[in-house]
Amino acid sequence: MRIEMGEEDYVKRVAELCGVSYRKEPNGKYWEVVLRGGRALGILKLIRPYLFGLKREAVDIALRLGPSVSAKLSRPLLPSIRGGNRTLETSLGSGIQVATESLVDSTMPVNKIEAAWLAGLFGGEGAWRYRNSKSQPSREAKIYHYWRLRLELQMAEYEWVKRAASIMGGNFRRIPNRGYWETTVEGYKAFEIVQAIRPYLNGLKALGADIILERGPTLPVAKDRPLLPSLKGKRKVDREGFGPST
Repeated sequence: MRIEMGEEDYVKRVAELCGVSYRKEPNGKYWEVVLRGGRALGILKLIRPYLFGLKREAVDIALRLGPSVSAKLSRPLLPSIRGGNRTLETSLGSGIQVATESLVDSTMPVNKIEAAWLAGLFGGEGAWRYRNSKSQPSREAKIYHYWRLRLELQMAEYEWVKRAASIMGGNFRRIPNRGYWETTVEGYKAFEIVQAIRPYLNGLKALGADIILERGPTLPVAKDRPLLPSLKGKRKVDREGFGPST
């Protein structure tokens, strides 16, 4: 089991929860935490109810086989989109059923579970920004431009995007010729989602959320567009002066 991310805060937190150490990858492009054997299998049992699609299928195979397999046998192949077709349907065909049940019950209210689940998804896969938008035309008022908050989630697996869209109350779609699905939420709805998931964020996503909560869901275009910290496009894990979140 390996997690690789450009942000140390997330990898450090995973290592703490799993009781292992973590390291900076030698070329400096990301941080990583690795789990093996029985410890990895124990973590998979815990997170399995919150997984969908190929990840859940892979976990089910691992749980059936156990933490180790004799080298005399063929290496177990776990389903993955990596290196192949980037859509769930084309990479799997009809051989594997996709999980569609909702997130499991817990001692916490369901909304908190879903907020934490969304936070984990946005921490690794999601993006948010303020985009230039314009008001709806009407006879009484002129059209004006303003900055509007937009949350975006793009993934190759349909079930993850579908579940995120359901929680956020938005729609989702398949992007033609790009091999992935997308869900977006804007304005006040996006602002409320950031409020809900902020306690479960780390690193630059937490810093970005704080800026969003301070600036609000919309701003006049006359003001500067709020710049949200991001590692996108950086070759190293240098955060350029951004400190760890509190």
